[in-house]
Amino acid sequence: ESGTNPYLVHEDLQEIMNRYVNIVRTKEELETALEKLEEIKKDEAKVKASGTSQYNPGWHEALSLQCLIISAEAVTRGGLLREESRGAHTRIDFPGESNEWMKYWIVSSKNNDSSMKTEKIIRPEAPKELEEISFPPMMLITLVENAIKHGLNPTAAGGRIDIFARLHGGVLEVEVSDTGVGFQASSGHGIGLANIRSRLTALYGGQAQLTLEPRTPNGVSCLIRVPYEQGLAA
Repeated sequence: ESGTNPYLVHEDLQEIMNRYVNIVRTKEELETALEKLEEIKKDEAKVKASGTSQYNPGWHEALSLQCLIISAEAVTRGGLLREESRGAHTRIDFPGESNEWMKYWIVSSKNNDSSMKTEKIIRPEAPKELEEISFPPMMLITLVENAIKHGLNPTAAGGRIDIFARLHGGVLEVEVSDTGVGFQASSGHGIGLANIRSRLTALYGGQAQLTLEPRTPNGVSCLIRVPYEQGLAA
């Protein structure tokens, strides 16, 4: 059985992002990138990795392509919608920072037909005591990736991911929840969560917790609890 080489698809994806969605961007380039990403999705659907899954880097490369393409599309659509320049996002057609954009988030979600929807929503004001708290950002990224891969991707109906932070006495709680398919046989046993648990232990010893709970009416909620002292949690 033949199929597309996953490494070549990855190279094509890198070429698209480097050429059309780099730090300096234009509306025309971003729209071209979206067209090319639609083409590369067809190649991703036909990838073939020879051999077994055990100790097979080609197999894992093939498995990771979908998440890479989703991330690339979200970055591209977000860059197209955001009509200002700030940090690593520079729009030649919209030079300079816009204070108005500080009032909004760009949110990507999954439509019923599995396509991506990107919209601008008003950002709620964060409590002052939470604005000054430091929290390991890669933990959040891993939890969001897990929610997309295991919660939202398996359902054609799409869904939503919510991120919450709150203080309870001397404890900071950070929660990532989704409205996806809910608990599966492998829930909670992946490498990503294992790495988070290891890092929590290294940072906080036995004072940190990571728990998974079902969300009503559907989905999963992942809650991290860490000690909070003098405005810093990490």
